[in-house]
Amino acid sequence: MDNYITKAINKNNQIIVNDCDSIDSMNTYCGEYIKTENFYIIQVISLGYGEDVQSEDELYHIDKAYLVFINYKFIEQTIYHADKETVNKIYGNNYLNTKVNTFYICGEHIGNHLDNKDMIYTERQVDAESCYIQLLENSKISNNLFLPIDTTNQKANMNLKEVRNFVTNKYLPENLRKLIQ
Repeated sequence: MDNYITKAINKNNQIIVNDCDSIDSMNTYCGEYIKTENFYIIQVISLGYGEDVQSEDELYHIDKAYLVFINYKFIEQTIYHADKETVNKIYGNNYLNTKVNTFYICGEHIGNHLDNKDMIYTERQVDAESCYIQLLENSKISNNLFLPIDTTNQKANMNLKEVRNFVTNKYLPENLRKLIQ
């Protein structure tokens, strides 16, 4: 597969996100997050990435990866569960800063709720200096969505054991382990 996304992968198995609009999380499943003093890391399944995310022809999905935000200034998470909305300010003050990019990540929260049919939907706003996508050694890239669980219209197309291992950080790459120590 010789395309935009494979050309963007660097030697550290990372994709540097230069443009907030190159990420599409509309069909993404988000796992747990890890927060340190300088890094905010989110597990993502079926994250969309492309030069023009509005074009289905140029949108690629990554089965398992981590979104890594560097030097975050503000994090807010909104949780939608059973028709209730809860807003959690996780960190910082929301302010305009020219050195900060604002990223909006949304998706069904999968984390420890793999067997829960009553899914939780989350939206996160992260203001950070920079961001990259950390791929795993076995990350898959496709034009098709990756589904860790059955949906109303489609069957899951991912190995449930692999998904469980991912959301429990059994596949956390060594470079990320060093960041969170």
